[in-house]
Amino acid sequence: DVLMSDAWGWWKMTPELTLSGGYTGTLARVNFGIDGSCTCFVTNTAPSRLNPGDRTQVRLSYASGPVSFGVALEDASFSDPALGANLPSDTLGFSSEVRWKGEGYSVEVSGGYWDGGNGRRDAYQIGLGGKLDMNDFLSLSAAAGVGRASTVTSAPANDYWRTSMLATAKLSDSVSAEIGYGYAENDQSSFSSFAYSGTTGSHFDAKVHSVIAGIYYEPVTQLTLGLEGEWQKWNSDGNAAGTVNKDLEVVSVGLVS
Repeated sequence: DVLMSDAWGWWKMTPELTLSGGYTGTLARVNFGIDGSCTCFVTNTAPSRLNPGDRTQVRLSYASGPVSFGVALEDASFSDPALGANLPSDTLGFSSEVRWKGEGYSVEVSGGYWDGGNGRRDAYQIGLGGKLDMNDFLSLSAAAGVGRASTVTSAPANDYWRTSMLATAKLSDSVSAEIGYGYAENDQSSFSSFAYSGTTGSHFDAKVHSVIAGIYYEPVTQLTLGLEGEWQKWNSDGNAAGTVNKDLEVVSVGLVS
């Protein structure tokens, strides 16, 4: 017998068309901006990311020249505090992605829709992103998206929009640096990341600014050393747990080895 927690397999039906399945990242993820492009060993903890996570799926993909796209039928269950989503395990979802890659640039449009099941709202996300190589040393990447997390129908809807930008510089053959900015706005938020601001109550609106930076030294392929930092500023207002208009700043620094 063979037992494994994660698996992925594929069948290349034609040179352009591939049928695959298993457990991997959803096509709804935006693969640009901070979340899609940063090195981020210990940073990227703010809720500006546009990655609904991994899930079991069956996927059909097409690629020809600069154009590629894919569609997938997915297990809709997932739980990510920063996305505010927590769907039951007996629901299904759909995700899709279209990408164009040219000389020195890439653009992408992606989206997903997940059934919330009985007593919960359906979740969705639509996003776009791109990357531009300015020269051999500097690249810029950006992403933006809107969506709704799954909440019980008796609670307010949890809508969000998020955006981020990242600049990456190759300072030498072995040294690179990056700096990025992210912003998230969550209406009627109920996700548990509000533990940051001293409460896990619901019925909040949240606005979160974040800045990340890192510098890395890679003398050989198998070794990376670096220093990373992240700053977040949270502003929340609402009526749960007696918290109104609460601000909080979070700073984290980490060594990479």
